[in-house]
Amino acid sequence: MKPRSGEAIGGGYLVFRRGKKTGRIGCRYPFVPFEHPDMASAMEEADRLSQKYPGETFEVFQSAGVSFVQKQEDAA
Repeated sequence: MKPRSGEAIGGGYLVFRRGKKTGRIGCRYPFVPFEHPDMASAMEEADRLSQKYPGETFEVFQSAGVSFVQKQEDAA
């Protein structure tokens, strides 16, 4: 899947809705979150969504760590 307009794959900033009843982060399958290139872009989107959906809470999350182990067959 190619990046959408304004998206930065690996940008690390994601916007999610926080559920009113459960308090859980909302993500509907097969939804692919939009990766923002920076905090300002993500906050702008969270603000836009909160205006569009009054009473809903939108939060910005940033990648906090990465783990990767190369497969043996890829190393050769």
